[in-house]
Amino acid sequence: MINILTPREIDELSTRLQIVKLLKKGLPHQEIARRLGVGVATVTRGSREIRMGRFKNI
Repeated sequence: MINILTPREIDELSTRLQIVKLLKKGLPHQEIARRLGVGVATVTRGSREIRMGRFKNI
C-alpha cells in the first residue's frame, strides 16, 4: 500500500492513526492538537470517526 500513496498521504495517515491512539488513551482534544501540530477540528474529526465505529482494531 505504501507504493500507491504519496509521501503527503503517508504523513496524513500516520497523523490520523496517532490521533486515534491518543484519543483512545483519553487525552483532551487540545492536548492532542498541540502535540501533533494539528487543529482541534482535525482531532474532533477523529473522535467522530471513533464514535461511528471506525478504528475498532487500533
